[in-house]
Amino acid sequence: MRRRLGSIRNILLVVAFATRGLREAFNAAFEATLKLESAMRGLSSVAVNMGIASDDARVAAMGLAKDGLLTVQEAAAGLKNLLATGMGMPEAIKMMEVFTDSAAFNRQGTLGLGEAIVGATQGIKNQNSIMVDNAGITKNLSIMQKEYAASIGTTIGKLTEAQKKQAIINGIMKEGALFAGDSEKVLTTLSGTMAQLAAKTF
Repeated sequence: MRRRLGSIRNILLVVAFATRGLREAFNAAFEATLKLESAMRGLSSVAVNMGIASDDARVAAMGLAKDGLLTVQEAAAGLKNLLATGMGMPEAIKMMEVFTDSAAFNRQGTLGLGEAIVGATQGIKNQNSIMVDNAGITKNLSIMQKEYAASIGTTIGKLTEAQKKQAIINGIMKEGALFAGDSEKVLTTLSGTMAQLAAKTF
């Protein structure tokens, strides 16, 4: 009888642990779904306000996440930040690709790849060079604007908002060219594999 009670108790303990694991997995999946839905809604809203079809924005986010280095949520958040500055979708996609390359090996060491890229897009949105530096682009945004102004024969103080935006796009593209292809190279490294695993797990 005592042995039977012990067996029943062991079975109940196993069931309790298994149920707890399932509960935690379900809660994590539910939370991830909510975050993804929120990110996609935010992206769609900004895209529509900029005259871009929400379906096109979603497809772009999924395309940026196809190699597994970014989650769809991170891709959506990054695109949303860039579109909010007034960039078109082709420019925003290219900027995300440049940041993915630059962040592959040159991001701030304490940040995950996706975290660094989203932070850099926030830096573009808020004109904060330190946040852009998180993804490995170290040139100050104001220097990019100053160089652009000189290239068109004017001063930084006379640049329009559209010209300031173009100066940053040009500057990021130029600085990011040094890291072209690094996102593909990082896929063969342990850190790249870990980034892919984290994105897939999410």
